[in-house]
Amino acid sequence: MRSDVYFPAAGFSKSLKSVGPALCPEFTYDDLEDIADGLAASAAFHQLASGGLIDAQDIDRVRSALHAYCQRDTLALVELHRALMRLCDFRCQKRFALCSTTLA
Repeated sequence: MRSDVYFPAAGFSKSLKSVGPALCPEFTYDDLEDIADGLAASAAFHQLASGGLIDAQDIDRVRSALHAYCQRDTLALVELHRALMRLCDFRCQKRFALCSTTLA
């Protein structure tokens, strides 16, 4: 993807948070309340892993929020893959049509 695909909406970034909205504009993290980005997810995971949270309710809340974020990230990768496959199919069809008219 680095040398073959460029979307101005993604800037020069290759991160999921930049490329995702460029290819799948309807896909967002806006509805996630507690953890909606990688930095917050890393900080929350560190709190859990280091024993920084003691209260059972806090632990459950952070685990649930991490689960929701990771689930969304996984879905974002699936949607990004689908969008790239559609782009690839379109490019292949276009190339095939060009070859067919050249050979005819």
